[in-house]
Amino acid sequence: MLYVFGLLVSAKRKIYQQIKAAIQIGTLFPLQTFWMLMTIWGFLFVCLVIPGLSFLFLGSGLSFIAMYFTQLAFKRMKKYQIKEPIRIQPIEERGVLHGK
Repeated sequence: MLYVFGLLVSAKRKIYQQIKAAIQIGTLFPLQTFWMLMTIWGFLFVCLVIPGLSFLFLGSGLSFIAMYFTQLAFKRMKKYQIKEPIRIQPIEERGVLHGK
Protein backbone atom coordinates (compact mmCIF):
# COMPACT_ATOMS: atom_id res chain seq x y z
CA MET A 1 0.00 0.00 0.00
CA LEU A 2 3.01 2.31 0.30
CA TYR A 3 3.39 2.53 -3.47
CA VAL A 4 -0.20 3.65 -4.16
CA PHE A 5 0.56 7.38 -4.09
CA GLY A 6 3.39 7.02 -6.59
CA LEU A 7 1.15 4.98 -8.85
CA LEU A 8 -1.63 7.57 -8.61
CA VAL A 9 0.75 10.16 -10.03
CA SER A 10 2.33 8.05 -12.75
CA ALA A 11 -0.42 5.80 -14.09
CA LYS A 12 -3.99 6.30 -15.27
CA ARG A 13 -5.77 3.24 -13.93
CA LYS A 14 -8.75 2.47 -11.78
CA ILE A 15 -8.24 2.51 -8.02
CA TYR A 16 -8.59 -1.28 -7.73
CA GLN A 17 -5.92 -1.81 -10.40
CA GLN A 18 -3.57 0.66 -8.70
CA ILE A 19 -3.92 -1.04 -5.34
CA LYS A 20 -3.30 -4.40 -7.01
CA ALA A 21 -0.19 -3.02 -8.76
CA ALA A 22 1.07 -1.48 -5.50
CA ILE A 23 0.78 -4.83 -3.72
CA GLN A 24 2.60 -6.52 -6.60
CA ILE A 25 5.43 -3.98 -6.47
CA GLY A 26 5.64 -4.37 -2.70
CA THR A 27 5.98 -8.14 -2.99
CA LEU A 28 8.37 -7.87 -5.93
CA PHE A 29 10.85 -5.79 -3.88
CA PRO A 30 10.41 -6.92 -0.26
CA LEU A 31 13.71 -5.52 1.07
CA GLN A 32 13.07 -2.15 -0.51
CA THR A 33 9.56 -2.11 0.96
CA PHE A 34 10.95 -2.97 4.39
CA TRP A 35 13.57 -0.22 4.06
CA MET A 36 10.82 2.21 3.05
CA LEU A 37 8.83 1.30 6.17
CA MET A 38 11.88 1.74 8.40
CA THR A 39 12.65 5.12 6.83
CA ILE A 40 9.09 6.36 7.32
CA TRP A 41 9.02 5.11 10.91
CA GLY A 42 12.37 6.79 11.59
CA PHE A 43 11.15 10.06 10.12
CA LEU A 44 7.96 9.86 12.20
CA PHE A 45 10.04 9.20 15.33
CA VAL A 46 12.24 12.24 14.66
CA CYS A 47 9.12 14.35 14.09
CA LEU A 48 7.68 13.02 17.37
CA VAL A 49 10.84 13.88 19.30
CA ILE A 50 11.20 17.32 17.70
CA PRO A 51 7.65 18.69 17.27
CA GLY A 52 8.79 21.73 15.28
CA LEU A 53 9.97 19.48 12.47
CA SER A 54 6.61 17.76 12.27
CA PHE A 55 4.88 21.11 11.85
CA LEU A 56 7.16 22.07 8.97
CA PHE A 57 8.16 18.83 7.29
CA LEU A 58 5.73 16.02 8.13
CA GLY A 59 3.60 16.02 4.97
CA SER A 60 6.32 16.92 2.50
CA GLY A 61 8.86 14.62 4.13
CA LEU A 62 6.58 11.58 4.07
CA SER A 63 5.58 12.23 0.48
CA PHE A 64 9.23 12.70 -0.53
CA ILE A 65 10.20 9.39 1.09
CA ALA A 66 7.29 7.55 -0.54
CA MET A 67 7.96 9.03 -3.99
CA TYR A 68 11.70 8.39 -3.74
CA PHE A 69 11.22 4.69 -3.08
CA THR A 70 8.45 4.45 -5.68
CA GLN A 71 10.66 5.99 -8.37
CA LEU A 72 13.48 3.66 -7.33
CA ALA A 73 11.15 0.68 -7.77
CA PHE A 74 10.04 1.96 -11.19
CA LYS A 75 13.67 2.29 -12.31
CA ARG A 76 14.43 -1.24 -11.14
CA MET A 77 11.35 -2.58 -12.93
CA LYS A 78 12.36 -0.82 -16.13
CA LYS A 79 15.87 -2.28 -15.88
CA TYR A 80 14.54 -5.86 -15.76
CA GLN A 81 12.08 -5.51 -18.64
CA ILE A 82 12.60 -7.47 -21.85
CA LYS A 83 14.86 -5.53 -24.22
CA GLU A 84 13.49 -6.97 -27.49
CA PRO A 85 9.88 -6.03 -28.16
CA ILE A 86 7.40 -8.71 -29.10
CA ARG A 87 6.79 -8.82 -32.83
CA ILE A 88 3.12 -8.53 -33.71
CA GLN A 89 1.78 -8.83 -37.23
CA PRO A 90 -0.13 -5.67 -38.13
CA ILE A 91 -3.82 -6.06 -38.90
CA GLU A 92 -4.89 -4.83 -42.32
CA GLU A 93 -6.72 -1.60 -41.67
CA ARG A 94 -9.82 -0.59 -43.58
CA GLY A 95 -11.82 2.58 -43.61
CA VAL A 96 -12.09 6.05 -44.98
CA LEU A 97 -8.62 7.15 -43.90
CA HIS A 98 -6.91 4.23 -45.63
CA GLY A 99 -8.72 4.51 -48.96
CA LYS A 100 -10.50 1.15 -48.97
